Amino acid sequence: MSRLAASDAGASQFSAQQEWNVGLDEVGPDGLLGLDRLREQLLALASWLGAKAVGRKVVPLKVDNVQLLAPVRAHQRLIVTTAVERRSATGAVVSVVVSRPQAGQEVRQLVALGIVSLGISDAGPRWVEPRGLQ
Repeated sequence: MSRLAASDAGASQFSAQQEWNVGLDEVGPDGLLGLDRLREQLLALASWLGAKAVGRKVVPLKVDNVQLLAPVRAHQRLIVTTAVERRSATGAVVSVVVSRPQAGQEVRQLVALGIVSLGISDAGPRWVEPRGLQ
């Protein structure tokens, strides 16, 4: 099971940084995190931040360039940084960068990145917390 923990460190009004501890249930038989699960989690985080930025519920319209750049195994700690790049009356564009802390180093290894375009949805609540976000 995954666990996301929100952190205000370095966060502005329309950016956020979360920790993602990759759970055993999120990896495939090969022990690696798959692109589908990564995309699902990034969409949830981008939608959460986009909704906060525009003040209404949003839905993903388009995902560009989601790339898994390095293998991720169960029990690894990832840092997910999201930022609203653009917002308008019809939605927002959110960038997502995933990195992995390196033991004893300030520099993080880049693991994944992507851009999510979001459109306003009139159904449902203002925003929904991603599963596991605290």
